Amino acid sequence: MLVTENPKTGEQIPGKVMLLPEYLQFGVLKNANEMAGRRYLRADHNNALLVNFDLTKRRVEIGFSYQLKNLRDGPSGSTGGSNGLDAIRHFKAQIVLNNITRIFSIQHTDEKMSIVIVVPSPPLFFKKREDIGDTHSSRGLHWGEDKTWQRITDLMYDTKSLNNTKTAFVKADQDIDIGRCLAYQFFIPKRENQLWGKLQDILKDFNVDIVSTESINLSPSGFKTDPKLGDAPGLWNSFGHDATPRGALAALRDDNDYHLPFAVRYQLEVCISQGVLVDDNITKEFLVMLSSLAKTHRYLSNPAADLLTYISDKGQVVYDPMSVFKDRRAFMYRPYFRLPEYCEWVRKVTVTPTTMYMSSPIPETTNRVLRQYRKYADRFLRVQFTEEKTLGRLYEDTDSRKKAAIFDRIHRTLKNGIELAGRHYEFLAFGNSQFREQGAYFFHPTSDLTCEHIRSWMGDFSHIKVVAKFAARMGQCLSTTRTVNNLPAGADIKMIPDIEDENGCCFSDGVGRISAQLADDIARSLGMFNKGQVPSAFQFRLGGSKGLLVAWPFGLEASKQPPLPFKQPLLAFNQLQLRPSQMKFSAGSKSIEIVKGSRYSVATLNRQTITILRSLGVADEVFMEMAIEQDAEYRKAMKDEATALDLLQRHSDPNGTNEILAAMVRSGFMRGNEPSMMALLSSWLAWCLKQLKEKARLIVQNGAFLFGCVDETNTLRGWRRDARRDELPQIFVQVPNDNGAGGWVVKTGICVVGRNPSLHPGDLRVVEAVDVPALKHIRDVVVFPAQGDQDIPSMCSGGDLDGDDYFVIWDDRLRPWRNLWNVRPMDDEVAKPLELNRDVQISDIQDFFVEHIKNNSLSMIAQSHLAQADQHGARDRRCTELAKLHSKAVDYIKSGQPARLTPNLRAWVWPHFMEKPWNKEYHSTTALGQIYDYVENIRVNVQYLEFFDLRILQRYNLTGDELLKARALKMQYDTTLTRIMAQRDIDTEFEIFTTFALTRTKIGSDYKRHEDIGSLRSTLHDRFAAAVAREAGTPQTDREPYRRLVAACYRVTWEHVQRAQSGSNIPVPCITFPWIFYRVLCSIATEVDKSELVETGAETETEADLMDLQSNVGGDADVEEGVGTKVKTKNVRKKLELSDPPVVSDVWDRDITDMMDRLSKEEEKPEKPVSAKDIL
Repeated sequence: MLVTENPKTGEQIPGKVMLLPEYLQFGVLKNANEMAGRRYLRADHNNALLVNFDLTKRRVEIGFSYQLKNLRDGPSGSTGGSNGLDAIRHFKAQIVLNNITRIFSIQHTDEKMSIVIVVPSPPLFFKKREDIGDTHSSRGLHWGEDKTWQRITDLMYDTKSLNNTKTAFVKADQDIDIGRCLAYQFFIPKRENQLWGKLQDILKDFNVDIVSTESINLSPSGFKTDPKLGDAPGLWNSFGHDATPRGALAALRDDNDYHLPFAVRYQLEVCISQGVLVDDNITKEFLVMLSSLAKTHRYLSNPAADLLTYISDKGQVVYDPMSVFKDRRAFMYRPYFRLPEYCEWVRKVTVTPTTMYMSSPIPETTNRVLRQYRKYADRFLRVQFTEEKTLGRLYEDTDSRKKAAIFDRIHRTLKNGIELAGRHYEFLAFGNSQFREQGAYFFHPTSDLTCEHIRSWMGDFSHIKVVAKFAARMGQCLSTTRTVNNLPAGADIKMIPDIEDENGCCFSDGVGRISAQLADDIARSLGMFNKGQVPSAFQFRLGGSKGLLVAWPFGLEASKQPPLPFKQPLLAFNQLQLRPSQMKFSAGSKSIEIVKGSRYSVATLNRQTITILRSLGVADEVFMEMAIEQDAEYRKAMKDEATALDLLQRHSDPNGTNEILAAMVRSGFMRGNEPSMMALLSSWLAWCLKQLKEKARLIVQNGAFLFGCVDETNTLRGWRRDARRDELPQIFVQVPNDNGAGGWVVKTGICVVGRNPSLHPGDLRVVEAVDVPALKHIRDVVVFPAQGDQDIPSMCSGGDLDGDDYFVIWDDRLRPWRNLWNVRPMDDEVAKPLELNRDVQISDIQDFFVEHIKNNSLSMIAQSHLAQADQHGARDRRCTELAKLHSKAVDYIKSGQPARLTPNLRAWVWPHFMEKPWNKEYHSTTALGQIYDYVENIRVNVQYLEFFDLRILQRYNLTGDELLKARALKMQYDTTLTRIMAQRDIDTEFEIFTTFALTRTKIGSDYKRHEDIGSLRSTLHDRFAAAVAREAGTPQTDREPYRRLVAACYRVTWEHVQRAQSGSNIPVPCITFPWIFYRVLCSIATEVDKSELVETGAETETEADLMDLQSNVGGDADVEEGVGTKVKTKNVRKKLELSDPPVVSDVWDRDITDMMDRLSKEEEKPEKPVSAKDIL
């Protein structure tokens, strides 16, 4: 008998426990203990029912047979006569134990028992294949019973009838809507009562919530369910869906008096799709009230939509929809506000195999298309295709038919569009980042603007006959960028030739030049300064061109031209020079769009680079030494201020978070245990340790992570095949000085340069860093030679210079063995793209989208390479073959040629650090296994009873109006923040603020997620910084009102927590809002001393009482600020007794809807917006 281990007691328990129920019912929960039935099945000779609790794999399998009847012969079911076209099929559903919301164990009066399993999202549904012989393959090395099952998206007689239907939340002609029936009731015979009783105790040890009860309501009563009740048709029929009308809701179908505007209708479907409203419970009365409310207007939003957004953002099921009209907080909710000009509110839909989820709009940085058609913004829709909610990303189909139904559903959606809130959204195009995350843009056309019109405006792609490349070029227009406006002297765009040798090797692939003056103008326009310096390079889009622009301080005179194959033209003060390698297509857009600027980030190693360095002679002991040092530093930093500050200053990150935290530490907030400071620091350290353990992310202090560009002076020595070992290719790299003195330093000596991902020993290049005076103006960018037998970037995992990032390491411990310095680069055989002999059609792009998901084996190849290399080393033949295959898979997005992972290269045994417990694994003793075993994760520690800083709380005698403004702004911030957290699967606000997410991303890479969260944070912070600046008045005349309002933001945050701690039925509030203005808070804290604190005699007794109270609960601390200066800190405990009214002002008891509406109207004024940067 198969056995497994009880996770709590360690005892041996049965690996599988099977129950054979007499009846099975599919349904939904109408209430916490009331189930509405949808379909009822009885066990008989045609229908075997079983519930298999597989404790080894920690999942439940529900098996059932079902008689699918031809639609011409009446409804399907398990009873009644049969027809020659009827079919009995076998199905199963797989439910992961940790995805079970609750199990009801019900004792009925006749001594029988029933079990109700409730899940928050659909499980995986399968159908037994009839052609089992076809599941065997002569090429396959393994075969299992699971190959006989294939996934389904709809349970109906013939899915071919769906070929021309739009994808919608409400499905037509479903026998059982498996995407919406999330409650399953089983009636078990008396003989199995005892077995179920024992199983309950075991399941509780697996943390399954089991509720024992004597009865559970069934609606309609009894076991049988009227098939016509399938999908609460009354509600959906009232919205024009094809369903049988029933009940009071049907009366609304043709009544224009109760029409819901799109924003309201959409938000209602958001609530239903997310499960916070149950459509069975939506009454005519509710829709009437909603319709009436929708007729009123509010700036930027609709009150009815705001009310529904309140429900969805709260995330709690509302079984009685009418109760929301009695909720005062719901009517105070103001989720929308004016955004910075470079942002827009964007709606998103997630399409899974069995259902779809709508999301409330969130602010996002725009792209070229959204900016061009801004007045149609609510007609654009972001769509993402995923697995069921518990799994996330859709992976390739190694068995060509197992997921065929899923891919058919995706293709139907792309071809037929999406029906949503009364609109029909059609496929438009996809950005390149979107494509990697299996997403696309859809658009609801108007009579004068269609998807075809928009695609024509994007540019002329007619010369491109490769479908993949055609799609990629269209994707350039959908890149997230910021437009440069109001350049003082405009931009003079010139073309210059690429730097190529006689063999066609291009050394300037993707990189152009920009004058220093124009670079300065761009930096000023976008506020894109790095430590007060203009970035040396910008990643950009301009019409049909893309790549990198490197700033040059002057034009080179003809007499001083470097010895290049051509003479470089002069660079005028407002000039931008592009190269042919940057031109991809012609487009009408002439705006300069910036993706990001260059900046310094610390270099890191990961599992792949460690594996390659091991194959080049670096010992395991080196990596373990680094891991032990970093683990000790991280743990010490949580308690030691000097260590924390040192780490933060050394470990620069792309989003600048560590600079913020370092400023907070320098200003004494860590010494005083300020709660936000400690929570943010704890979140960062938890992320660092998690990355160290799970990704082997080792910080390389003697290294940098930078853009790459070409040596326009042709000074640097290139790579030669016949060069002596000591004639290394050269690079130039200048980075911030790490000795604390400031300034910049040019690194010299032996370095290792590479790019992620690196899977081949030749992907890491040993080079010599040298000082070139003519390149001193280039900072935070690695400069590669413009000569040699092959360009260095292409040797680094097939890189180029259009914005790729490279790590440069000058740590002697990580230097490969000398005899491996010039390892031959991988012989990268570029797959020949598939070209059409006709123009590319939009249907071709839709087909390619589906084929890419179906065949994209990039992740599996990378994982197989890591597993094989851990056992055999990266220089093993299997690993080098996998490296070539990986390169081909990377190029699939442009070539259209998929990489096929063959069984002989696939890993079948896995090292334990890859965490694949259901597969065959071994305990790895390599550096990766040792690091995984050594490092222990920590949890984020948020101390709500710690100190708020009295230097800020008592700095100003704040007025009631200032506190009300601050509260209104904080409520809007908290609302947007919590919505972003919910949509991005992020648990805490501190992960948003730091941009270091602790949960694993289900879709996309951790690096891309870090970038995306950084962009969201910037959007959020910029908006509220500008709002506070505007409310504070004109910054040019008086800076003090701005500081006062920032202090008020800090004060109301403290008061908000006070109320939550008092037991006022208020959830724990967000506390990061005031730290948007960290510079101002740091300034207030470090400038103030005891004599500057507010004296008694304020408008209220708040400040005086606070000072008296401080003497009992606070403390003094001296904090070092700068050199030779001591800063006095005083702190007040967060937890105070609310029985003392003067301590907390009354702003949290007052209705501030008028204030919030006034703030919105202030934003509507057509005045030039005030920038927070002007004040700071």
